Amino acid sequence: MQPKHDEHDFFKDLITIHNYIENIQQNSSFSAKDLDDVELMLKELEAKHGFRKNMSHFAENRYNIIMNQLFSAFYQQHPDRNPYSDNKTIHQFLKDEALAELLKQSPETARNYQTDKQIRDAVDNIVNKTINIASQYGFKAERSSIGNNINLKITINHQEYFLKITKKFGNCSQKAVFNLRRDEQLSSYFPKLAGYRKHMGTGHNFDAVFITEAATADIFSLGQKTTCEIEKLKLCKKIFLQMTRFFQEIYCLGITMEDGKGSNFGIDQEGNLLILDEKSIAYLSDIQTCRNEPSNTRLFNPVNSHLFMNKIRLEGEALQNRQSRLFAHFLGINLAVFLAGQTEDSLQQDMKNYNRDYKRPCPALFDFIKNQYLNKDSISVVLQPYYTLAEKLLDPIAPPSLDAVQLFLQPQTKKQNGPSAASSTDGQFNPPHTTRRKISLL
Repeated sequence: MQPKHDEHDFFKDLITIHNYIENIQQNSSFSAKDLDDVELMLKELEAKHGFRKNMSHFAENRYNIIMNQLFSAFYQQHPDRNPYSDNKTIHQFLKDEALAELLKQSPETARNYQTDKQIRDAVDNIVNKTINIASQYGFKAERSSIGNNINLKITINHQEYFLKITKKFGNCSQKAVFNLRRDEQLSSYFPKLAGYRKHMGTGHNFDAVFITEAATADIFSLGQKTTCEIEKLKLCKKIFLQMTRFFQEIYCLGITMEDGKGSNFGIDQEGNLLILDEKSIAYLSDIQTCRNEPSNTRLFNPVNSHLFMNKIRLEGEALQNRQSRLFAHFLGINLAVFLAGQTEDSLQQDMKNYNRDYKRPCPALFDFIKNQYLNKDSISVVLQPYYTLAEKLLDPIAPPSLDAVQLFLQPQTKKQNGPSAASSTDGQFNPPHTTRRKISLL
């Protein structure tokens, strides 16, 4: 029986690493750079294959066994290297087997924390024990928020960090995130990684803990806190111009972000956009492979989450072409919810109230947001253009292109004679003149 495509791909990459090491050993001794390259290739192998649906069932988790052996052998031979963090204290904390055992008890998702007592008890136990383990290393830790993931804020030597415990990476390869974090320009959209540990368990048990620099707030919470219209106007221009550019950049690299809601974006102290939840970032080719669906029959699903489950059928279009609409809808939803001062929780509550008050199912998400938050007599003159932009972006048939959004947010950035291709509103995305970069060792 022939191995599955993913398994064949894995062994092909494994042989590439083996040949690379063998070639160095035959020609010279290992230099520090050679060790860096091997370590990077091992991490890329893990990112590329470690969270794919097919790989988790491969030969009774033979993948997990092989990867654990590879990492163990490498770090045993080079004990001066810290696999979890360059910071020795953070490395020791993540290395603690009590923490590793605790992570295995984490529920698949913490989404129903408020309503499910069993999940709430499990999450509270993990949070309290993580705080206790952190205190043993001189860290101050406190609960931050509970969503799909368990989040804590930790302070190390007066520096604030964000600790995330996650169980579910989804079915897609994490290679896109791995490459974006290594990209000279696009890495700035990701919080700096202070340390992480991924546990390759059994089946889908890919639990992990990440420690990153702390963000000031997520986009929805920031919109709720910002009541001054002039301040909100400034934030609109700064935040959504950055979000538009990020979507443009990853589009040119053949990468999608299927969970691009505002609560998954944040800002740092200087107002720079940060991605707080990167699980849904993947190459389009990986999505097509792992879901085993032809691209011309896929459903356009703005977000694969509890809140944004409304689907629009856009059959007969290539997956790549549909990305412009997906990104346009995210911009529209995020902009509208930000302007309205709503959060994910308040939006969910408004939808529940609608069901209760009108005794009928809630309209499609896009229509609900338009009716509830965009058609208001109280909309100020200052923010009216941004409400209008949000409404246009929520059009499922012909949203403006992302180039047009960028021109609206920063019109002085592009001057040219004659009509601009970017001003088209036919729903087709005109990608910016950005060179597609191939950033990969494997």
